[in-house]
Amino acid sequence: MTKNDLEYVVAMLRESNLRAVAKKVGLSYRTVWGIANESNKSPAFNSVRVLAEYFRSKA
Repeated sequence: MTKNDLEYVVAMLRESNLRAVAKKVGLSYRTVWGIANESNKSPAFNSVRVLAEYFRSKA
């Protein structure tokens, strides 16, 4: 995971329905919310990777 991946995921989450994204990628809403609001300064590598792959597949 790079800083760019995290920034990309945060930007995409801010434009998305967090509950819907969480359900589609199999993460908890609380995890997705924490990443979107940058409340967790070091999110799990796998969570960011899954979200980045999800958003890139939609592009």
